[in-house]
Amino acid sequence: MTVKSGEKALMRKFTTAEKIILCSIGGVLNFLINFLFNFYLKIPLFLDTTFVITALFLFDFEWAIYTLSLFYAISAIVFTLLNSYTSYELFYAIGGFTFVAVYAFLFRKKTSLYGSTVSIFKTLLKASLIGAVAVSIAGGILNILYIDKFSDNYVPRRLYFIFFSHHINLPLSCILGRIPIFFLDRTITTFLAYAVFRLLTKSSEEKTK
Repeated sequence: MTVKSGEKALMRKFTTAEKIILCSIGGVLNFLINFLFNFYLKIPLFLDTTFVITALFLFDFEWAIYTLSLFYAISAIVFTLLNSYTSYELFYAIGGFTFVAVYAFLFRKKTSLYGSTVSIFKTLLKASLIGAVAVSIAGGILNILYIDKFSDNYVPRRLYFIFFSHHINLPLSCILGRIPIFFLDRTITTFLAYAVFRLLTKSSEEKTK
């Protein structure tokens, strides 16, 4: 899709009701995907930002924040009912909001989502790395305070101690231990979000013809 045709596709204005419905569905899907992979299958990936990023690509920062906040609210309710949610986990919202803010800056111009396949690939991959580093710094700093509260199975915890055992100080170990996982996680969710974005904008483009 070219920049010109992409901008044309976005000319269709979504109503507020449509945005609420789409972002609400996105928030629920984020939770279900995260619950399946991270909680149920015990796969060390979070995969909880796909539709947050989609909302940012399709709409703007405010709707991405809405989608993310809904995900956190659902998570808090469900995991509280399952007796597996503790108050310190609320601090991780800081990492999530940091990530959205960084992506909002990186994709402040929607034209970056259009162009050649190689250009888009580089843009998304670079954003994934920058986003992963940003959220790793925010979350890693918080991990310093709560590192003893994670189970031994928590993969980032094991990575923290790998770095720490090589005489890297604890704050830096907490940050470095998160980057590999979050880079993989954000790469997957960013490219999935772009795929969903393209499907929705393609549909919008066809409706404007």
